[in-house]
Amino acid sequence: ERKLRPDHAKILSLLGIPEQSVEFIEDWTSVDALFIPEQAQALNHFTHSNLAPAFNQIAEMASKSAANTPDKVYISRKNLNFFKIRPFNETEIENLMMSHGFSILYPEQTDIEEQIRTFKNAKVICGFYGSGLYNGLFSGTNAHIIVLTGDHSRLPPMHHFLISYLTKSRLTLLNCLVTLEYWRGV
Repeated sequence: ERKLRPDHAKILSLLGIPEQSVEFIEDWTSVDALFIPEQAQALNHFTHSNLAPAFNQIAEMASKSAANTPDKVYISRKNLNFFKIRPFNETEIENLMMSHGFSILYPEQTDIEEQIRTFKNAKVICGFYGSGLYNGLFSGTNAHIIVLTGDHSRLPPMHHFLISYLTKSRLTLLNCLVTLEYWRGV
């Protein structure tokens, strides 16, 4: 029997939708009426502005907890296998960010509700472009999201711009290209 992933079930519960009300239909099924909503998002292409209230509601529900969250947070990717296969100075970056008052968040080791709460309450969110910053959808209106990139030949994926537009957050892109000579110690 198929079940929701725990983080998906948690997000639905924050919207007041119990996990038991979700059904997976994998066989041929006949229905009297079927309503199919229009596509609300296409990664790197568009995000419907009507999604903002839903993400905000989820963030508000997650923020009801009395747990403290940092004002400045760095989203680390140090523990992902992707970054272990190439030279990457994530530990140096973490240390630099901590010296500037940032707390470090490891999304893959953090409960989804805590991640949402952290993004909702943080005033400054920083990290390398990609999925680690997708929770920017839950950020507060006046948040400042700093996206670090490492490829000077292109802009980061469009979704970071869409997230900023949707949440009315401030977006800064920083190109952190480091030459190969640096890694080789030349």
